[in-house]
This record gives sequence, C-alpha cells and structure tokens, in this order.
Amino acid sequence: MASVKVKFRASSAEGQPGSLYYQIIQQRVVRQISTDYKLYPHEWDAGAETVVDQVVRAAQMDGADFGVLKLASADPNGQNASVEDCVALAREVAAACPKPLAIEGCK
Repeated sequence: MASVKVKFRASSAEGQPGSLYYQIIQQRVVRQISTDYKLYPHEWDAGAETVVDQVVRAAQMDGADFGVLKLASADPNGQNASVEDCVALAREVAAACPKPLAIEGCK
C-alpha cells in the first residue's frame, strides 16, 4: 500500500505563489511528483494533506458541482502505480466525496 499526500512548496521569492506536489511513499521509498498548480501560502490548508482531504475540501467549495481526482501516480514514466493502488485510492476518495467524482487518468 502506498501513502499519497498533497504538499505545498512555498516560493523562495516573497509574494509569489508556491506550487503543489504529490508525495508518494511506498515500501519506504519517497517520491515527489510536481504539478503545475500554483497558489499563495494563505490559500493552502496545511491540515488537509491527503488526496482524500483535498478532493473533499475542493468539492465543498462554493459553486463546486463535482470533485476531480487525477491519477498522476499511474504515469508509467513516473511513479507507475499499480491498477490495484489506483482503484483503492479512487474508491477511498469516492466514498468520502460528498459530490459526484470525475476521475482522470495520468495523461
């Protein structure tokens, strides 16, 4: 089983947005997958670091009609997570998400 967390990396330039990345730990091996998502430190909720927490939080935002889970860890050129791990994560998120859930593949 793998542990997947969403982490925030603050910008080294003051006043600039930081970036989000996935931290995946499997069999004591830690990997980081970068994303193109940028946000300011005041927009980040440090208490919601798991993928499940983030999707549920996003789905509960005003105006949100559904949640989205992108399976970046399934990329064969990256983490190459197994189908079983991806299905387990998708089921966990779907069970916790209060709105319909869209699931996107790695590419």
